[in-house]
Amino acid sequence: MIEGKERTIEGVFDTKRRYRIPDYQRPYAWEEEQAGKLFEDLYEAFAESETDYFLGSLVLVKVSETDFEVVDGQQRLCTLAILLAVLIDSLPSDKKGNYEALLNDKMSRRADAKRVPRITARDNDRKSLELVQTFMLDKLSASSTAKPGRVAKNVSLLRTLAKERIGDSSSETLDFIDFVLEQCYVVEVISDNLESAFRMFSVLNSRGLDLSPIDLVKPRLFKDFTEKERVVYNGKWDDAEAAVGPDGMNSVLTHVRFMLIPTKGRRAIYEEVSGLIGSKVSSQEFIDDWLVPATDAYGTVKSNRYLAAVNPEPINNSLKWLNKIENSDWMPPAMLFLMKERSEQHALEFFTKMERLAACLQATGANVNARIERYGKIVNELRAADGASIVPVSLELTPEEKARFLEVLNSDIYLLPSYRRKYLLVRLSEMVSDGAADYSAQQGTITIEHVLPQTVKPDSEWAQQWTSEEHERWLHKLANLALLTRRTNSAARNYEFDRKKREYFAGKHGTCSFALTTQVLNEPEWTPAVAERRQKKLLAILKDKWDLGE
Repeated sequence: MIEGKERTIEGVFDTKRRYRIPDYQRPYAWEEEQAGKLFEDLYEAFAESETDYFLGSLVLVKVSETDFEVVDGQQRLCTLAILLAVLIDSLPSDKKGNYEALLNDKMSRRADAKRVPRITARDNDRKSLELVQTFMLDKLSASSTAKPGRVAKNVSLLRTLAKERIGDSSSETLDFIDFVLEQCYVVEVISDNLESAFRMFSVLNSRGLDLSPIDLVKPRLFKDFTEKERVVYNGKWDDAEAAVGPDGMNSVLTHVRFMLIPTKGRRAIYEEVSGLIGSKVSSQEFIDDWLVPATDAYGTVKSNRYLAAVNPEPINNSLKWLNKIENSDWMPPAMLFLMKERSEQHALEFFTKMERLAACLQATGANVNARIERYGKIVNELRAADGASIVPVSLELTPEEKARFLEVLNSDIYLLPSYRRKYLLVRLSEMVSDGAADYSAQQGTITIEHVLPQTVKPDSEWAQQWTSEEHERWLHKLANLALLTRRTNSAARNYEFDRKKREYFAGKHGTCSFALTTQVLNEPEWTPAVAERRQKKLLAILKDKWDLGE
């Protein structure tokens, strides 16, 4: 059963209620920006004498008549507790009265009785929020554990803001507290089971941090666990998320979905993964067999750090270039391979061929549907191998793909979209240097320049050596393109060849870091014959390095 009603903040902090933040929730995550905005919005509404102020939703599971689990709204709830603690703590002792009871319950009537916080947070935040709710705010800075200082920072910020807006006026502080308690409200949704509360959680989220896939999937996974299992699997989840960060965890979740269903997504990732739980895998299997190992594999491919006993550099070089591909569709099969395969020999072959395939699909302009179909075949083949050592046959380029790839490489490369032509030229330059050069650090500043200029003056040497037909044929080909990493004088682009080499392509010492450009500097002249010879040579390098022969 689901019950929804409007409730004032005073009703939320009713002395007959206690709240627990489940382990599957994220830690307290509001930064000073969000806490500060909440204060400013509330104080502005108070100063303008608004009669009511809506603070969003609070989704709860009813455990007993007095105990509730917070499914959605913990960030607001905890920040409101911090704000009330700061305001109440600033009051003179004789003014605090029953306000303190909003945030904690006494275990008995004795003056020294232990106080139990109204909100029990996750383990990582429990001590910090306990100190806040028992008005021991000055002990807070030394107590924060995971996410060090976040609660303490918000306490300090809200104290500063209250001082700036209210000053030392206990009368105005009391009025502001009463405004927050009596004229601010939430829409409270209470369910007697996690399943229905979880459905509401996915659609109700106002003024909190944006919900991400992991926020939505995690409660669904943990719903099936016992209390003891939740503690164990929450630790596994937190360790995995700490290794790759929240954004990385969302990416891992998306990639795992593709490993299990290697097709284009039709619904939100939360819905698709939730549909897998119970039908294809159990919650335990999803975390143990897929999510945790996939997180390890994600860290490896994302950081180009494949660990091998002998010569890992070629594998990591392939990973480096894969990470420069404009899309991440290649990642699920790459991660799945690492999750199943331990042979370094197979890893070298796999990632060499994977980089070639990804480069081919990007260069030839394969759309997302074509890419997903192609990578889906690799996933299916890896899964069918069931742990056996394998480099999927589907990694191989078909004769048609090789022919199309070579056709693109021999075309007017410069007219391709910027990311496609830059990848090809920078990759080629490294091939020309035989792997001796690494341009990773320069990637953002690289420009592609024409040797034979795009505009040829009728009275120039260029016009004497090149016919208009030859100019049109070679202008945008591989042979006529060079790489630079510095800002250049645009007028110098049209200089005669010797002067252009000295003042445009060469660095301060007459050299260039790019092997492609160094080759240009070593040419005594630039004629159609030189371009034709160079084109054949560069294509031969690409054909050899990417194994594009018959």
